[in-house]
Amino acid sequence: MTIDGEIIEEACSETESHQLEYFYRVAKPTDQQATEFRMRWDAQNLYASFVCKEQFITARERSRDARPYFDALLITKMTL
Repeated sequence: MTIDGEIIEEACSETESHQLEYFYRVAKPTDQQATEFRMRWDAQNLYASFVCKEQFITARERSRDARPYFDALLITKMTL
């Protein structure tokens, strides 16, 4: 498997697609945003892919060499 940001390999299409539940309050149902994820593993690695359809992109860190990690926070727990 090639890790290149493209989710087009046959191995990816063989995995089951799951949707993350949108847990933020929204003003309108059309404001909800979809996130799809897939997982696959072999003897050495765990592969995870995420496709996030973001309608409202907000970026406070815009200058060169800024700290974009201050713009978002993801906390996740995976149990196998």
